[in-house]
Amino acid sequence: MAALPRCRFHVAREQCASHDIFLSVKDVLDRLLAGETNYDDLRPDVWKQSHPEAIRIYRVEERQARADAKTVKWARRREASRLPIKS
Repeated sequence: MAALPRCRFHVAREQCASHDIFLSVKDVLDRLLAGETNYDDLRPDVWKQSHPEAIRIYRVEERQARADAKTVKWARRREASRLPIKS
């Protein structure tokens, strides 16, 4: 039962990541079943570095677009706060 929360955490992190969830979870489970004991290599961030073919480019682009939109939004708010108040 102790492995279940860790597995859920891994899948939840994968959903936020910019790489293919299915490939990652399948590879991690296969490696664990094969007796892998170096658990650091199974972390999502380390796994992604060693499997560049699994990176979902559209997720990276979506994340950048959201960050750019947020920057523009805050820049507009700062500029609006500097304008003199009309009476």
